[in-house]
Amino acid sequence: MSKTLTNLQALRGLACLVVFFTHLANWEATFGISRPLLGWLRYVGVASVDVFFVLSGFVICYTQDGLRGKPERLGEFAFRRFWRVFPPYWSMLIVGLMVFVASQGWPKANASSWFAWITLLPTNEPHALLPTAWTLPYELAFYAVFALLVVIPRSAGSIILMVWALGVVASAALGAEHLFGPWWNAIFSPFAAELLLGCGVAFLAKQTPMRFGTQAIFGGIAWAAGWWCYHDGWYTLHPLGDRPAWRVLAYGPLAAALVYVFVAWERRGWHRFPTWLRELGEASYPIYLLHAPLGGMLFDVTLRWWPHDNLRHFAWLTAMSAACLGGGYAFHRWIERPLLKLGKSRKPDASRVEFATVSTAAPLLTS
Repeated sequence: MSKTLTNLQALRGLACLVVFFTHLANWEATFGISRPLLGWLRYVGVASVDVFFVLSGFVICYTQDGLRGKPERLGEFAFRRFWRVFPPYWSMLIVGLMVFVASQGWPKANASSWFAWITLLPTNEPHALLPTAWTLPYELAFYAVFALLVVIPRSAGSIILMVWALGVVASAALGAEHLFGPWWNAIFSPFAAELLLGCGVAFLAKQTPMRFGTQAIFGGIAWAAGWWCYHDGWYTLHPLGDRPAWRVLAYGPLAAALVYVFVAWERRGWHRFPTWLRELGEASYPIYLLHAPLGGMLFDVTLRWWPHDNLRHFAWLTAMSAACLGGGYAFHRWIERPLLKLGKSRKPDASRVEFATVSTAAPLLTS
């Protein structure tokens, strides 16, 4: 299999596009258009964030597995994760603040909110500057657990993951995320189950020939459709979106199936995705975080004066897409990429399978 998992980069780019167009569909719906072009995405697009979570779990467990049981390399792992997440994030936070000030004035937030926004520590308050950054504390919690796997003997790592998985299930069953606060929720959230699903796919990729791609994808689609219809019906907006445990049960297996089949295609030498989609995957971290403030500002600006009949509505969709996707890609090209190059203290080992850097997830999600 290729040392660069280009298919997963394409999958990340595809998930990033769906997240963006889902939010664009929400803005579009505000205009009261009788036949919105993107309206259907409002019913399924939320699942793209679940794909980001599974992708992040896979990437870390697949590319960093060689660090497990080697405490002397903890500093290397911690620095790489820190540099991959925080310098680009802080740069995007400044952009988000500038956009917020330009459109709404200085944010009315207390010191604890600012501290949480800067450090990405868990909080129950929404992120006013970069709304999609709500996924990042779950990612950081996963990195902390993996750091524990680096320190402890390798033979005990599987036990830690099993105990964590049982804790996630028990917390969801008891509704404990609402009882013990944001720190508990960051570690034992149902979304952690999707990160663990990614670990499971990584294990399969290392230990099996992965011959069941077609069965996996059709099984994942059937599973998600069954949960969706049974619990909310086809016409319910954002099905399961406000119930994380049910959402993960519905979309987690589908997201894992997508990662599985894209890796299986990679193993068989199938690289049929366009270069632009892989490049979009590389830029998905800034696109994922910046499209919400940029798009929100443009939506407010155009809300009252841009007509939305036929061709002019299509022009609005095109302008919004160019601004948000182009702005995120420009940030990646001129800020994120140089920052990441600056943080490379040494060349990666030639024997290590590398994955081109991008978000999560969710969204985003950074790996």
